[in-house]
Amino acid sequence: MTHDLVISRARVFDGHRALTGRYDVAVDGAEIAAVSPEPLRGKQQVDAAGGWVMPGLIDTHIHFYDVRAVTGPDSLRAFEENELPGRLGLFLEHGITTIKSVGDPTDAILDTRTRLAAGTLRGPRLLATGCGITGRDGHPAATVSATCAW
Repeated sequence: MTHDLVISRARVFDGHRALTGRYDVAVDGAEIAAVSPEPLRGKQQVDAAGGWVMPGLIDTHIHFYDVRAVTGPDSLRAFEENELPGRLGLFLEHGITTIKSVGDPTDAILDTRTRLAAGTLRGPRLLATGCGITGRDGHPAATVSATCAW
């Protein structure tokens, strides 16, 4: 059988334990089809050379929009055009496949989430809480966002 993708000679952590030895991992579509100590064939082959294959990591608490740089509509647009794609790509490059944004501007982060889900922007799956709610002079109003009148 020929799979869509085979990652060969990989160490494997399955989310519970590290498997002993090296394995070929076959992927068909978006699903892992097989994990085998025997060689598998794929339309695309990637030699892991002893590297690791593991489930994607989840970062459960990020402040994605830079509150020191995003201080109004113009700086928000500049951030989204110039910084956002690269920052999202860094998560994937480091094995983080899901992020949870806390306290970011609601409309902006929901638009980013929509673009990611539609595939028009490359990055991890995005969960979002929206803007922070705080008591008078509480965090983040008096700390992180203290200098951002916007």
